[in-house]
Amino acid sequence: WRGRLYQRYMLGQRKDCAPIAEALHNCMFWLQRQDVQELKKLIVYEEDRHIRRKLSSENNDVWQSRT
Repeated sequence: WRGRLYQRYMLGQRKDCAPIAEALHNCMFWLQRQDVQELKKLIVYEEDRHIRRKLSSENNDVWQSRT
């Protein structure tokens, strides 16, 4: 509940959690059924998430990097 309130306060709207729910669904299918297609979808999601997170930290201009 607090997370949703925080999102609304910081972003002005609620964030869409559908990609996270889909990743959880793919993870559960992989754990229960060992479905390789679901594992591939999960890996692609995690790679995209990692790239987005890395780019956002690199594009952060608030802090100056030490030399």
